[in-house]
Amino acid sequence: MFNFILAIQIIVAIAMVGLILLQHGKGADAGASFGSGASGTVFGAAGSANFLTRATAVLTAIFFATSLLLAIQARKIETDQRRLDVTEIKTETATPAIEPVATETAENTPQEVDNKAETVDNKAEETNSKTETVDTNTKAVEANLKTETVDTKTEKANVKAEQANAKTEKATTEKAETEMTEEQIEKQLAIIRAETEELTEQLDKSE
Repeated sequence: MFNFILAIQIIVAIAMVGLILLQHGKGADAGASFGSGASGTVFGAAGSANFLTRATAVLTAIFFATSLLLAIQARKIETDQRRLDVTEIKTETATPAIEPVATETAENTPQEVDNKAETVDNKAEETNSKTETVDTNTKAVEANLKTETVDTKTEKANVKAEQANAKTEKATTEKAETEMTEEQIEKQLAIIRAETEELTEQLDKSE
């Protein structure tokens, strides 16, 4: 479309130049190129001038119209080009930083390709080692957490055992105290019985 409008404008410009050269100048008779004089032309002196003037005006209007159309088309093409540039920049930004080595084998020497392949392998090994380190640290943390959980459970079990032992000791102590009390009661009863028997004997003797 742009090239078509440009071709029309060039043709119109050439036609305008030709018509302007054929028109009468101020004090000059350019119409002599038609023959013996302007009065001998097909349109006559006035008719030729009016035709050339109108044709020039029409070509001028066409020239301005094509100029506007070319400006609009150029603006549109520039906008499309900017959009394409922005799209290409975004595409290049989105592509990974490490490109496959196979795409550059035609441009680089085998040694450079090997060096790049080794660099890629080294980076892959570093990434794997970092991943293994992270996994090891994670496992160590999990093991520590499990150990702490086991220790906590063991401490709770020890506390419960101590509480049970304390209760057992308390029960044993209470039982021993109870047994001691029963023995003391029996002894006191025996003493009381002996005293009662002595009093009974004394009363019998006194009678």
